[in-house]
Amino acid sequence: MRIHNITYPQTPFGAVHIANATNTINNKKTTFEFYELSKNDLPFIKKLKMSVNFEALMPKMNKNDIDIWKTIFDIAANQVTESRKTGILETINQMPCGLMAFSEKLNGYSLDTICTWPIEPNKKVPLAGKSLFSVLFNEFLKSNSKKIELDAVSYSPFSPAAKYSQLGFKQTGGENGIIAMRILREDVLKSVDNLNKLIKLKTINTQEFKEINLFELTKK
Repeated sequence: MRIHNITYPQTPFGAVHIANATNTINNKKTTFEFYELSKNDLPFIKKLKMSVNFEALMPKMNKNDIDIWKTIFDIAANQVTESRKTGILETINQMPCGLMAFSEKLNGYSLDTICTWPIEPNKKVPLAGKSLFSVLFNEFLKSNSKKIELDAVSYSPFSPAAKYSQLGFKQTGGENGIIAMRILREDVLKSVDNLNKLIKLKTINTQEFKEINLFELTKK
């Protein structure tokens, strides 16, 4: 599924700038940029996989947690350019800090993968994950779907299932370290109201869409 019905030329990149999100923490304003990916962005994603060094970014984290985080990152990187999914790259100050892939199915939306990471050692990017959820919820509410489902890894760092619960997701099952969760449309509306108090999401006018060369964008 693609958010926007765009025909891409044969270029080595196909990302489209679709939204920005701003927030202010401790009187400091930050802006996230979101790009919808296509299969043409696979070379960039391959480079990204080689460039994100979790050991250097989180030197105080134990090896087991780093290995789990790296596995989730690799899954996200592998899924964001799949043709049946919508892949999103999140950046801050032109530096990648998050990936997300979701898909629309007959019975609702599926958040297939989501992963954020620091851009400086030992400093998580505040609201990076919630900003990605703002994008997901915004797209979901444009559809007629009734629910969003996801699988949380119970043993992954930072207790993601607890964070999803704060957003309105409820556990529906699970086994072998996987927690199945779901949020219904009415709860998405409530969550969006709460997120809007922290994050101001602004989508890009479709008439202003243009392809972005991610190699140029993030060359710093």
